[in-house]
Amino acid sequence: MKLGIITFHRAINYGAALQSFALQEALNKMGYDAEVIDYACEYLEKHYKKFYNPNGTIKGAISAIIYYPIRSARIIKFKKFREQYIKTSKKKNISRSELSKLSEEYDYIITGSDQVWNPEQTNYDMSFFLDFVKPMKRIAYAASLGTNNPNLEQKNVFKQYIRDYKKISVREESSAVYLEELLDTTIYSVVDPVFLLSIKDWEKLIGKNPVSDSPYIFVYCLHEKNCYRYAEILASKTGKKIISIPDSIKVKCSGKKDFRAGVLDFLNYIYYADYVLTDSFHATAFSIIFEKQFNIIMKQERKELNGRLYSIAQKYNLNKSVIKNDDDVENLGRNIIYDDIRQIKDRDILYSKEFIKSIGENDEN
Repeated sequence: MKLGIITFHRAINYGAALQSFALQEALNKMGYDAEVIDYACEYLEKHYKKFYNPNGTIKGAISAIIYYPIRSARIIKFKKFREQYIKTSKKKNISRSELSKLSEEYDYIITGSDQVWNPEQTNYDMSFFLDFVKPMKRIAYAASLGTNNPNLEQKNVFKQYIRDYKKISVREESSAVYLEELLDTTIYSVVDPVFLLSIKDWEKLIGKNPVSDSPYIFVYCLHEKNCYRYAEILASKTGKKIISIPDSIKVKCSGKKDFRAGVLDFLNYIYYADYVLTDSFHATAFSIIFEKQFNIIMKQERKELNGRLYSIAQKYNLNKSVIKNDDDVENLGRNIIYDDIRQIKDRDILYSKEFIKSIGENDEN
C-alpha cells in the first residue's frame, strides 16, 4: 500500500524535520510504502529563505544581513538532512495546483504530525487539511491544532474540512476531546511520530561522539527567554556548563552557543546532556525518549502554545518537572524516575501502531 505524507518537512525547525523523518520511517518499518510529498507551501517557503526580511523594512534588512551567515548555515544543514534521511516524492517543489493530480499515485494521503491543523501557521493553506484528496483517502496521524483555544475561524475550518476523513488521530488528548464534541465523530489520540522509533533507531543517527567531553546542561528555547535564566541557576547549583541553540544573537547566557546547529546536532545535544531545559514540544519528547533529566519551561507571553506542553507533561506524570514561573524554581533539576513513564510510553506506542495498522481496514477503494 502506497502512502503519501503531507507535513512541514521543509521547515527550518528541528522538531518538524525529525517528526517528518520518523513518520515516514515508522510507516515503512511497518510494511507500507510511504514517502513525504515534497509540497512547497507558498506562504511557508518565504520563512525558509537565507535572506529573511519579513517586514520589508530597513531595520529588517539590517537584521537579515546580520543573521544571513547563521540562517544560511542552518538551511544548508537542514537541506542535507532532508536529502539524506527523508524519502520524498520523485517530483520536487510541488505547487498547490499540482497536488490533486499527484494524489492519484497514492492509496492514502496522511497529514501529520506537528501543527498541520493550525491554519494560522500556514495562512489558511487547506492543503494540510487534504482538501485536494477524496474524503475516503484522507488519514490524519497525530495532527496538532497548535492551541488549546481555537478561535471561531479555526473552528469553522475544522467543521468544514476534518469530518470526512477515513481515520482521524491527533497528538493532544485535549484536541481529541474538543474535536469529538465539535464534529460528532471518532477521534483517536496517538503519540507524536518521534516516539514510534526506538532509542536504537535514533542512536544510528546520533553516533558515538558526544559534542562535549564535560557534563553540560542543554538549553533549547523557542520563545521563553526565562529558559536561559533558569539554566544559569541550575548551572550554579550543579557546577555544570551550559550549551544552547539560541534563536537570537542577543541571547544572554553563559557557555557555548551553537547558532549553526543542524538536525543531528540537536539530537546529539539532547542525547548526551546531563540536564535539558526547554519550552519546545519536541525537545521535551526526545528528553523522554532518551530518559534525560529535564524541565519543561512554560511560555509566559505565548501561553496559547502551552497546551501541547501541558498535555505531554500530564500524559507522562511530569507535572513536577514543569516550571510555570519563579515559584517553581525549586523543581529545577528535579530527579525523574522513568519506570512508570516507560510503561505509559510503551502502551501508547503500541496503541498508536495499532491505529497505523488499521489504515487499510475495510478498504472499499
